[in-house]
Amino acid sequence: MGWLHNHNDGKERVIVALAITLGISALVGLLGSSWTEPNFATYASVAAFASVPHIVLAARTRKVQTDRLQSIQEEAEATRATLVRLTEHLPIGFVSFSHDSVDYVNPKAVQLLGSNVEAKEIDDLFRSIGKTAISHLKESIEDCRTNLASVLMEFRVETGPNQIRHISFEATAIADERAQHPRVVAFLRDLTERRTYEAELRDRQERLSESNELLHRAVFNLERHLEAMVHTLVKTVEAKDPYTAGHSERVMAYALWIAETMGLSQEERNDLKVGCLMHDIGKIGIPDSILTKPDKLTEEEFRLVKEHPTIGARILEGIPTIAGCIPVVRDHHERLNGRGYPNGLRGDDLPMIVRIASVADAFDAMTSSRAYRQGMSAEDALKQLQADVMSGAFDPEVVATFAEIVRSKGYHWIETSLAA
Repeated sequence: MGWLHNHNDGKERVIVALAITLGISALVGLLGSSWTEPNFATYASVAAFASVPHIVLAARTRKVQTDRLQSIQEEAEATRATLVRLTEHLPIGFVSFSHDSVDYVNPKAVQLLGSNVEAKEIDDLFRSIGKTAISHLKESIEDCRTNLASVLMEFRVETGPNQIRHISFEATAIADERAQHPRVVAFLRDLTERRTYEAELRDRQERLSESNELLHRAVFNLERHLEAMVHTLVKTVEAKDPYTAGHSERVMAYALWIAETMGLSQEERNDLKVGCLMHDIGKIGIPDSILTKPDKLTEEEFRLVKEHPTIGARILEGIPTIAGCIPVVRDHHERLNGRGYPNGLRGDDLPMIVRIASVADAFDAMTSSRAYRQGMSAEDALKQLQADVMSGAFDPEVVATFAEIVRSKGYHWIETSLAA
């Protein structure tokens, strides 16, 4: 009886009390029965008395199970309360949907949507996104629940006059163990700052593109003006020395053919092009009497002529946009063996564009006629270039490349091309 009083469940006490009563009644029945001539009452009393322990054990088992179930329910409730507290402090919005209504919404979601924390209907909670967006949202939630899928969408929330907030909505379905009555949960994030930054970045890129376009046009115009200036300076030199008319253009053409065949970069070819056009610009500083003299120059006159590369380089030093062509202007009379002028450079001191310009200039000078001599044929000029290679004056690869170009196209082509 003491054990009975220790039980809190009234039903369990009643069952145990009935079992004990049944046991006592059965015991009395057994004592009053005849053991020599047992009858039905005797057997019933024995069976009743034997079932008493089983009834008591079943009652105790039920009590244990009831206590365990109550403990599990309490733990589940505590876990649910913990999860609710966590979601209430999340920096992102959280909403739980049950069927067509809102089961739970945390404060952050209410803030993002500018809604009411008491809202239980989807239309009420999401009224700030507009009817069309709400309709699409409901369809997405239902699709998520039906197919146990995930949904990602974005919508705009009007929180006030001219106040727009960009919200992302990411939902997923969670089913119970039997995959019945799935619940949909969603996370809401504020993308307003990101969208604002992206819009500003696009504006900056557009403005940068416009600026680049203007700069491109300005550079294009500058290049056209620079090209016109170069041709003007070249024509100025040619006006001083009529016998050199067309010389710079031909040297440029020969040099570019060589450079393209040898695979020089576009930047190197640009420097080579301008350098060849301007290579004799320094002759502006040479007296006309020397440039147009029909006889062979004296030693002093030739010394003055040899200053034109240095004069030309000084003229171009003040134009940064064509600084890459200055080596061609200054060094086109230098030779690999150090026997050129004005500085006696040799070998590695001479970049490839200078080596190419030197060969092109020498070839055109040999094939052009002057008042005091007749120009060579293309074949004789190529033979002389080969001889100069043997003496170490010119780059053998450059000369071989140029000879191959000339011979592959034929001498008639040289005579009718820019060299004519």
